[in-house]
Amino acid sequence: MYNIDAVEPDYGPRKEIVQRLPEVAAHIKMYEQDSACLCALLEKQKPRKILEVGVANGGTSAVIIECMHELGSAYELHCVDILETGYAGSEHEIGFLGKEASELYGFEGRRLWKGVCLPQVIDRIGSGIDFLILDTSHVLPGETLDFLIAYPYLSEGAFVCLHDIRQNHNKPPKIDRIGTNALFNSVAADKFVNSDPTRQPDYPNFGAFRINPDTEKYITNVFGALTINWNRPLPEETLKVYTQIIQRHYPKEACWLFERAVRMNELSLSVSYNKNGKKPLLKRIAGRLARYL
Repeated sequence: MYNIDAVEPDYGPRKEIVQRLPEVAAHIKMYEQDSACLCALLEKQKPRKILEVGVANGGTSAVIIECMHELGSAYELHCVDILETGYAGSEHEIGFLGKEASELYGFEGRRLWKGVCLPQVIDRIGSGIDFLILDTSHVLPGETLDFLIAYPYLSEGAFVCLHDIRQNHNKPPKIDRIGTNALFNSVAADKFVNSDPTRQPDYPNFGAFRINPDTEKYITNVFGALTINWNRPLPEETLKVYTQIIQRHYPKEACWLFERAVRMNELSLSVSYNKNGKKPLLKRIAGRLARYL
């Protein structure tokens, strides 16, 4: 079910944290309406355990911390990023603005997991996640695969927020940036979007969904979305840790789809690189995958 303009965006927390930490204005990657919708959903959910995957310089983390401070609720914030330093040329530690916002309010519940991918730390983060923000590469497998890793650890009724769901239609269009779009349109859930008249056509860049019983019933649809062409292959060790989580938590039909999605995309990417005269990225793909698929 789509809920259009069902939440009233709250621009206040972003304005407040920018006044307190002016650096946030230059480093937050969300448009004002995007972060205002995020804050509205935080206020609606009042989460106890937040997971943010894709942290960059921590602008969104700072807005979250401000919003939750205004709510006065007790919560944990787990921030995961594959980088350690240097997002977009910055010399700072990844997520440094989240650290500054935490120090501003004496918030001790933030945990930064840097230089890792989500399946490497999801067991340590643990279950009970009731608010998830996915804002990583926007290419497949990207956010779609990370959602499948996080899903078994989400609480009933958890919100999942996605940034850049229309990035593949920006000007100029980035046609491979379909990771969040693929997830948003394949998952069965209660979906939330706000119209945005500043864009033509009027379609938002920020979307969210709330998991419900249909999410579990039709979870294989999300695995099916992984058969769409990927932008890049996963490194062997990264693929291994993703596969281990998938095999542990999902039924055989889902694992079957995942295996085929991996094989098709690795083969397609290998052919593409050969055609362009580059060194093949993968050798003996089927034999290698057989060790852990």
